[in-house]
Amino acid sequence: MDISTLQSLEAQGAHAKIELALSQSTGTLQSPQVLQYATQYYVRRGKPDKVLTYYSQYVQTSTEGNRDLNAVGMAIECAQKLGKHSLTQDYFFALSNSEREALPPQALLHVCEAFLALGKINEAEKVCGFLRKRSGLNALPNFDSMIQSRFGSAVGVRKFIENTKPSFTKAHKDESINTAISLAMAHMAEGNFRAALDVLTQCKSAVTLC
Repeated sequence: MDISTLQSLEAQGAHAKIELALSQSTGTLQSPQVLQYATQYYVRRGKPDKVLTYYSQYVQTSTEGNRDLNAVGMAIECAQKLGKHSLTQDYFFALSNSEREALPPQALLHVCEAFLALGKINEAEKVCGFLRKRSGLNALPNFDSMIQSRFGSAVGVRKFIENTKPSFTKAHKDESINTAISLAMAHMAEGNFRAALDVLTQCKSAVTLC
């Protein structure tokens, strides 16, 4: 079934027909466009398990040249909603370096959250670097240098945590993400990775598109 027909059926609310058509095509060779539609359709329907089913097919048929990073971001979000941190990691690592950096900020927050949950601090730090770059902040060479440059000392880290309220809004997305990253890094500097994960989770919930 082509995209226009699927879109027309969705506009009519004919979800049973859409889902029957998609289920009958599972396991057959479909175009990346149809699989992308299926991924986005099930996001709209609130069925994350289905999103992952069709995204796994989508990523196998798409390439860096035609892969839609918004579809990738949706799959990453659904994997995180299901608590599948390792799957989020796999989706991220399946991308090229340029694709990773170009992911939507919300998707990068999900990835950072997954790495923290998996205890992969260095990888989380790299993703934070992408977010800092997206926010117009200079990338720093390593974690210790970033902490020293941003906070000055352990006392500065503690003061920042005490004086910065973890308040995030979709209306001020970039500012919220920047604050969340700074707070997460401050908590990480104190070895409190649970608090860092909580901050990123709060920010993700506030600014996410889905």
